[in-house]
Amino acid sequence: MGQINWGKHSYGDMKITGGTRGTVDIGKYCSFGSDIYAFMSHDHNIKNISSFPFGHAGMAISKLMKPPLPNKDRYNTTKNLRVVIGNDVWIGSNTVIFREVTIGNGAVIGAYSKITKDVAPYSIVVGDNRVVGKRLSDKDIQFLLRLQWWDFDDDIVAEIAPMLCSPDINALRQWAKERKYVS
Repeated sequence: MGQINWGKHSYGDMKITGGTRGTVDIGKYCSFGSDIYAFMSHDHNIKNISSFPFGHAGMAISKLMKPPLPNKDRYNTTKNLRVVIGNDVWIGSNTVIFREVTIGNGAVIGAYSKITKDVAPYSIVVGDNRVVGKRLSDKDIQFLLRLQWWDFDDDIVAEIAPMLCSPDINALRQWAKERKYVS
């Protein structure tokens, strides 16, 4: 089955569905609601005359077919299925994320969303891939992407946690400048 790799301090309810193997890589400091699914199913090959997976083990029709049976490469169209979720991402309950999607650092995905394409860092997305805004200004986003606070040691994150829980990004910017984390 699939594998979920949880980053440090991330938590929530993530499951792989679709009956196919795949990997979900979750960054650090992510918060997930309940019933989050990564849909990792292979597609049926619609370039074939039939999209049916003839030769699939366990199907009655396959037992009636004469060898050689079509292999999975003939009726599946994708391999090495993966979902990548960045750091400091919040995903609301009952969201489905489709295979081969990357969700950028700091993004927020609203509850009951369906994500079928990549999400830019610090974007707010709801419903069917609908971007409703950004959490921060482009300047602030670039600062945070350079700072990468999620890679700091836990004691430093604990020190700056009050700033991270505040809308005052200038305080964090000043702190980072004084300590030469950014120029």
